[in-house]
Amino acid sequence: MQIFLFLFVIFNSFHDLHLSMCSIVYNEDAQRIEVQQRIFYDDLEKSLQIQMQNEHFNILKPEESTLDYDSLFQEYANRHIDLYVNDKASELELLEYEISNDAIVLYLFKANVKKLKSIDIFSHILFELFDDQDNVISIQANGKKQSQKFDVHSKPFQMIF
Repeated sequence: MQIFLFLFVIFNSFHDLHLSMCSIVYNEDAQRIEVQQRIFYDDLEKSLQIQMQNEHFNILKPEESTLDYDSLFQEYANRHIDLYVNDKASELELLEYEISNDAIVLYLFKANVKKLKSIDIFSHILFELFDDQDNVISIQANGKKQSQKFDVHSKPFQMIF
């Protein structure tokens, strides 16, 4: 029995964690929604390699590619984050990105949000790769804070202000 337990613990310690984290903040002074999306860069790289049918795509070496990484990351975010602001479908713009340890951090925004009444959101980042993917989103706006976890069985989430 002890050997079985030992093997179970060892096996599970090598299991990959499939998780993304997203912070959404409404900046009332700037009249925009600011988004920080963190994704393990190797998982995002794998997804983009499949999407582009380009096994040589390397997130860590953009200088070795002719691809427009900013456009790729912005398009990926907009395809995998369904965002409605005040009941209107909204796309995010990429401000910049950075590699931080084993994650890529996408800094995105939605401009011209004079008054925020509601956010409807669904994050299906990396669902095309992993059945056990979890995406956690934290929203802070108009004095309210709320977090939501999305998995392959989740429905969109709405926050009204």
